[in-house]
Amino acid sequence: MPSPPNFLIFCVDTMRASWMGCAGHPLVKTPNLDALARSGVRFDRAYCNHPTCAPARATMLTGMMPRDHGVWSNGMEMHPRVQTLPQILAADGYRTASIGKLHYSRWLPDSDAPTTTAESLSHWNDGSVTNVPVPYYGFQHVDFVGGHGDFVFGPYLQWLAQQDPNAPGLLKSKAALEPPTGTPWCWKSVIPDELHYNRWIADRTGDYLRKAHGQKSPWFLWCSFPDPHMPFAPPAPYCDWYRPEDMPLPVRDEKELDLLPPFYRAMFEGRMDCFDVKGGPLPDRAWQEMTALSLGMVSHVDAEIGRVLKSLDDAGQRDKTVVIFLSDHGSDLLGDHWMRSFGSFAFEQCVRIPFIVSVPGCQRGRTQQMLVSQIDLVPTVLELAGVVVRDKKPSQELRYGQCFAIRTLPGRSLVPVLRGEQGRLRSKSVLIENEEPFLGLNSRTFVTSQHKLTVYGGQTVGELFDLDNDPHELRNLWNAPEAHALKQELVQQLLQRELDLFTWQPLPTASA
Repeated sequence: MPSPPNFLIFCVDTMRASWMGCAGHPLVKTPNLDALARSGVRFDRAYCNHPTCAPARATMLTGMMPRDHGVWSNGMEMHPRVQTLPQILAADGYRTASIGKLHYSRWLPDSDAPTTTAESLSHWNDGSVTNVPVPYYGFQHVDFVGGHGDFVFGPYLQWLAQQDPNAPGLLKSKAALEPPTGTPWCWKSVIPDELHYNRWIADRTGDYLRKAHGQKSPWFLWCSFPDPHMPFAPPAPYCDWYRPEDMPLPVRDEKELDLLPPFYRAMFEGRMDCFDVKGGPLPDRAWQEMTALSLGMVSHVDAEIGRVLKSLDDAGQRDKTVVIFLSDHGSDLLGDHWMRSFGSFAFEQCVRIPFIVSVPGCQRGRTQQMLVSQIDLVPTVLELAGVVVRDKKPSQELRYGQCFAIRTLPGRSLVPVLRGEQGRLRSKSVLIENEEPFLGLNSRTFVTSQHKLTVYGGQTVGELFDLDNDPHELRNLWNAPEAHALKQELVQQLLQRELDLFTWQPLPTASA
């Protein structure tokens, strides 16, 4: 492309890599994502670098691992000196915008802790916050949606009340199209499709694209849908697209809880909460209902993505725009491995994400099996934009005891793969960090082309899976005698990868 391209990035929340027709799912209807995959490259083995929202989103925004950008878990603030992708692009002449979900600062702030209030649920609802101040983490334009389902907040909810003072109540489960079955988090939303927050996000994205048409400077637009995150409450017609009885049963094995660390059984039996969600078994029909409604939400988002892409075409910008689709992390387990939620686990359902990159003039209709992760997003975008970010040196104003970035971007650009130069990049390992506040566990997961290892700080238990021979991760080899040497080798590789990705370094002792 002779001039810097535009960027349209679609981000969804809590979606499995497999929940697309182009990924081989036998039931879900995602025609717009399938078409996007045909126009670009789909990375089949893409992973998040943290399996919860805020840390993963901060990684996508900065290109840094959670330990380096400072967001170890939901409810933490980003390191104030970390540079974001929108800030870098804006400094290079891009117009930057975010429409939809953000989750870059606390939405449930501590009353006695300083925090950015722009995304605070309580501050929006009591009227003390009425807009997101810009630039916000580098975004010069923001149309914000906070929360999910029946607890969304922000400008969308204000707009909804303006359409009809009673309309916000339509998001609640008590206003469902049909009486809820009693399955946790599940109902068929009565709110009309045209009033749903997904439509609001798509409409405002289309408005931005139309206004951007004809302007000289390129743009970077982050279009972020809160779905298919729980609660599982798609509106009509999507709530009826998939029948629970047609959904497959959860992937699990009667003996796997005996092989997993003990906290899994404690969660299954309801003796321990999982990511603030009560544990305990549910009947198969409940898991199938959750899955059916989840797929309905996926198809709903797909339809709105199609509307945005039509706006891009109508604006004559498609051949000038890089389009990317990905999720912040994988889905709830929905009964797989006897578990309900996400965030605490490193199973493929939770950590593998959909990732499609469509670049005008580059590879089309290709599927790549190489290992990639969210830290690769920023360097990829910057190379496509022609923006060079060099590793930093300590500045004069820093004092002894402070830190500076020695490696600004630990990830790698995927542009050679997008251009068909596969020989220049090889699959590497992926590191996933997790500070789990509800179980009090911190873990590191190390993924190679064949194996996955998870170690827990201060624990002798762990997980080791052979993904080639056990793709559903049903037999934990952590204590298997035949896997002892393999485990030790993977632990050493994990430690080396941890050191390779280190970004910050303290200043040396000041000279006299």
